[in-house]
Amino acid sequence: IWTTFSHSESEEAYQAISCPVLLVTGSRSIEYWASIRSTLNQQDTEFYETDQLRKKALFQHADWIEINQAGHMLHYDQPNEVAKVIRNFIPDKSP
Repeated sequence: IWTTFSHSESEEAYQAISCPVLLVTGSRSIEYWASIRSTLNQQDTEFYETDQLRKKALFQHADWIEINQAGHMLHYDQPNEVAKVIRNFIPDKSP
């Protein structure tokens, strides 16, 4: 989910989503953000998982998958694993 609203507005909207939601992050995502934002520190990296769980709880029906050895661009870092996770999430509608 890309947000163009404030975090509070976005999070308020998440609560209205009733369909299943898949949140996919990379295990090394915080490393990317720490490399471009010098204000991030160890405390922020420890907060990361807690914040992801908090965001997951905002949705009525959400799953959160973290892909190992993937950073901010997880679809480039681990494309096969991302595809597998998405395929497993989407129910098979074939006859």
